[in-house]
Amino acid sequence: MEHDKPPSADIRRPWRRRIGLAVIVIATVALGVNALLPTWQKELAAIDAKRAVADEDNAALIYAELLQGEEVPPTPSKLDAVLVPIMEATTDPVSLHEYGMNDRRLVELELPKGLLDPNDEEITLWMPWTSAKHPELRQWLDTHRHRIDRLMDATAKSTCCFPLAPKAGRMGLFDVPLGAIRQYAHLLRRDANNDMAEGRIADGLAKYEAIVSTGRHFQAQPAAYLVLTGIGCEAIGLHHLIEFVVTGPATEQDLDTLIIANNDLADRWKSFRRDISRVRGIFARGLEDRRRPDFRLYQWYRSVRYGEDGWHADRVGELYHRVLCEKRAVDILIELRRFKNRTGRWPDQFDEVASCVDPLVLIDPQNGGPYVYQRIEEGFRLYSTGPNGKDENGEHTWNGPDDWPIWPRRGEPRLSKPEDVNDV
Repeated sequence: MEHDKPPSADIRRPWRRRIGLAVIVIATVALGVNALLPTWQKELAAIDAKRAVADEDNAALIYAELLQGEEVPPTPSKLDAVLVPIMEATTDPVSLHEYGMNDRRLVELELPKGLLDPNDEEITLWMPWTSAKHPELRQWLDTHRHRIDRLMDATAKSTCCFPLAPKAGRMGLFDVPLGAIRQYAHLLRRDANNDMAEGRIADGLAKYEAIVSTGRHFQAQPAAYLVLTGIGCEAIGLHHLIEFVVTGPATEQDLDTLIIANNDLADRWKSFRRDISRVRGIFARGLEDRRRPDFRLYQWYRSVRYGEDGWHADRVGELYHRVLCEKRAVDILIELRRFKNRTGRWPDQFDEVASCVDPLVLIDPQNGGPYVYQRIEEGFRLYSTGPNGKDENGEHTWNGPDDWPIWPRRGEPRLSKPEDVNDV
């Protein structure tokens, strides 16, 4: 029948013309809008102008000075030969760029081969050690005295701002060799551990605090891998400070110094996350995206599903709040130690010291609830109930209970004699 005949080519042709015209119009408008927008370089420069601080107040200039030098050559493995092509095909360009920054280290800051037994390399990172026992390590650290002094100068500054669009001769935010930052944290902690073993308590504490300050500086940078590096540095410094407060020869003067230094306890994650997201989106426009089209579509869906930053930002936020949880807990531990210095024992109930602590400190940033304090035969326990806010008896496992132990430390080497903390 007449009406059963398929549409003729003449009928379909006008629709094709209209669709083609619509595509041309949309493309023209998109190109026009893109031409009117500032370039990604100009957008980054505009952000730099808002973030700028005076050179004399900017720790980034000293870090940049310290990060110059010959870098450790990359040593590709057979696994890298398999993983790198997969990462290039599946990873967004900003993460891929930051991943390349992550393991860049300086030759001069590598411990010379054979300087220490591998076990002693680990022990000197975690525990006090004497120059008499490891004279070769003391001598090596002395060759880096200028670096240590300059690092202390950097960490004494309140602000740190690496430029996003650096001028010639300046180190930019996405040029920082992050592996070298971790090397400097290890340099400082080894030197501090030597100070503590030989009775230079004030010097050792100042260096532990400097590691925490390095962490604070890098957490304030609008790039995820720099934030993660900062979190790692701060966690190292806090570990040593917590050990000292609980088990070390902490005087009232020491505790007063620590409480003053431990002063930035606000939760800034929302603003940090917003800045990271904004910079990430702009910087990505200047990088080649090597992902397969299907992965780009999938990760676009993930960004819509999990928010503008994508699911990976949730993990950075979790680690940020975990280290902030430990930082607030330092103030709690200081008040517990003050009580023990006065009375010779740890409090039976946390209420005995709670009124001496800033109300903000009592709020666990991981869940908005309180910390858990328990008096036990060996001393005491202090832990966070983790992101889920459920008290799971201080247990923490991968994919299981998420409580976070503050004291005793979770599966890490002890720094002081156990009888100091067990003296009840």
